[in-house]
Amino acid sequence: MEQWSGKQRAYAIKLFYKNNDSYVAAQRAFRLHFNLKRHDSVPSAKAIQIWITNFEETGSALKKKPVRQKTIPTPEDVTAAVRAV
Repeated sequence: MEQWSGKQRAYAIKLFYKNNDSYVAAQRAFRLHFNLKRHDSVPSAKAIQIWITNFEETGSALKKKPVRQKTIPTPEDVTAAVRAV
């Protein structure tokens, strides 16, 4: 899977909005801007869609990092741990 830089992701999002929400037009403009040849890979429509969703939800086009829920031990948990030792 191709890894796209944050700069490239942001530019693809910008192109999508600039080209009236067209994935194909954004891909074509992306290819021109980054001087990619005809058979070089460009971000897929699905990738651009994911970047846009992430951008609208978090303000960043980068991958969402999983959030680990922190747990706080209750007095019962502490008591059980002490008894187990």
